[in-house]
Amino acid sequence: MEISVIIPTYNRAKFLKKNLPSLINQRYPKTKFEILICDDGSNDQTKAVVEKFAAKTHLPCLRYLSQTNQGPAVARNLGIKQAKGKIIAFTDDDCRPDHNWLAQIEKSFQENPTIAGVGGVTYTEKNKITPLTYQVENDYEDCFPTCNVAYSKKILNKVGGFDKIFARVNEDADISWRLGRINQITHNPKMRVLHLPRQTTFFKELQAIRYLESEFILDEKMTAIYRQKRGNPYRQVLYWYGLRSGIKKIINDLPWIFKNPLIFLQSLALIVCQRLYLIILMPGFIARHKQRSNHHKPKLSN
Repeated sequence: MEISVIIPTYNRAKFLKKNLPSLINQRYPKTKFEILICDDGSNDQTKAVVEKFAAKTHLPCLRYLSQTNQGPAVARNLGIKQAKGKIIAFTDDDCRPDHNWLAQIEKSFQENPTIAGVGGVTYTEKNKITPLTYQVENDYEDCFPTCNVAYSKKILNKVGGFDKIFARVNEDADISWRLGRINQITHNPKMRVLHLPRQTTFFKELQAIRYLESEFILDEKMTAIYRQKRGNPYRQVLYWYGLRSGIKKIINDLPWIFKNPLIFLQSLALIVCQRLYLIILMPGFIARHKQRSNHHKPKLSN
């Protein structure tokens, strides 16, 4: 077994049903990889979908693992613990890897046997994007997102896997930076994954503001790397959800007044509510940040 593909999921059976074929039909020997679906406490048909695919394709390499709801970081660690492959590849349930994805991952490790990992290009379907969809589209920024990255299992185990302190956001940056301090993480532009635009909801996008606290936690863990790549965590938060970013998004969304006025109004309301919610949450972010920073300060001797 060369590669173990780990997919954390939570109540996304309809996405798995559409996206699993892209992994099952890889142009790569089926005896050399396995797929681990790590169910983070779903209450939908996730288990049934996986079992139906396993029976239909007769693939013993498609496995279903489950846990109580603890977040994607812990779900990925469950997969790492059970994985048989020397290389651990990560993608998401709303993604469709290109048919040569696994072959390109193996090629990267064959050409650079000592690397900690390799990340690729994530693209989307631009014609399906609206102000109320979520999608990932990047070549490489300051880290490789876990929708398209592969790491050495040996080095993953060396750093203890993903840090569960990151409930929903920045666990990918944390693991990428920690592994990068041990060995190089390379970039393979032929390692491509399609991240489909996913319709989001007003409530989910508003609740996501809570996870901005992970910026402060990441800064506390790896201050030097964070400041080099992202600058100040306060500036990072304002970059995404400050007044300037809000105005910029409103301007970008203006064409939707004519395409679909309802979507534009929903997006406008969300932009305003997100920034108001951030004003409410920020004092707590700052207080806990100061508390954690003071707790880790070295005590001065008399």
